[in-house]
Amino acid sequence: MIGLCLGLLLSSEARSQIVAFNDLARLQNKEQRPVLVFIHTSWCRYCGSMSNSLQRNRQINDLISREFYVVLLDGEEKNNIRFAGRDFRFKPTGANTGTHELAAALGTLNGQISYPSICFLNVRNEIVYQHAGFLDPPSLLAMLKAVSDK
Repeated sequence: MIGLCLGLLLSSEARSQIVAFNDLARLQNKEQRPVLVFIHTSWCRYCGSMSNSLQRNRQINDLISREFYVVLLDGEEKNNIRFAGRDFRFKPTGANTGTHELAAALGTLNGQISYPSICFLNVRNEIVYQHAGFLDPPSLLAMLKAVSDK
């Protein structure tokens, strides 16, 4: 749900850069760009708030559409995801709870994952920066600029 909301909130140019993990290799062969992975859950109010706060920021949308591929990753995704030559799966932690292995691999900082989290990957799918927690638009814009300048 959050992914859908973020997709609807971003400009049409930025939405065109929202991709699936299994499309990244093909896209990187065409045009190399860093990847912004937005890790969220459907129940996280901060994820929703961050998504909503981005809808009005044209600078963020413009920068994303020019410089990044964006992947929206539900931290509780039940489907397997193949990425970077590896299969990642949902790992249950209780009756109706769990974490997707890929969300844990990309979003874990200091031994824990929190939502929302942002992870930036370079063109070789290596983590170049991670941030756990809510970002307001000015902070996210500064982070996007810093990563795109590398």
